[in-house]
Amino acid sequence: MEEENADNNLVFENENMTPEPQSSPILVDHAPSPVKTGGLDFSAGLSTMKYGLVTVLIWIPGILLIAISNLILFFLASEIGITILSGLFIGLALFISIMGTIQILVYPVSMALADGRTDGLRMGYIGSWKASGEMIIETISVLGGILLIMIIGYIAMDTSEGLGIFMAAIGGIALMLFMIGLIPYVVRKIASDMD
Repeated sequence: MEEENADNNLVFENENMTPEPQSSPILVDHAPSPVKTGGLDFSAGLSTMKYGLVTVLIWIPGILLIAISNLILFFLASEIGITILSGLFIGLALFISIMGTIQILVYPVSMALADGRTDGLRMGYIGSWKASGEMIIETISVLGGILLIMIIGYIAMDTSEGLGIFMAAIGGIALMLFMIGLIPYVVRKIASDMD
């Protein structure tokens, strides 16, 4: 018993730390998070079909806009006879094609992202055109540079065919990379706009 009292009388001195550390309780409020079971989702096939159907339906006005504007602009470019204006018409046709393509991507992606949200926030069809217009405006400097290189290449074919083909090829490769990079950009932009 005396041994127990001897332990109680021990005094620890804190020689290295002055003033002595003080502790206060930290209160943390954690809301319970939903438990993800990690199981298989057999409704995924139906969701995939739904997104496919929506995408096909969204293609109709987008493809019509692209086709009609390209027919008109390429006809004007071939009939006008002025190389610079022909290049501008072809550049405008590419611009409209990219705008329609972005819109075709935006609506189904926004729909899929909205389905994964719990707050019910959705982007409508008109909102998808607005978002695609905003994305074009945000990327116009790079897209404009690419189109300028392609137009200059087209114009240069009259004087130096090799240089013109080279510049058009560089512009074509850059446009292909732009279009491929557009898919992840669209997803990132829509996700950030929905937050």
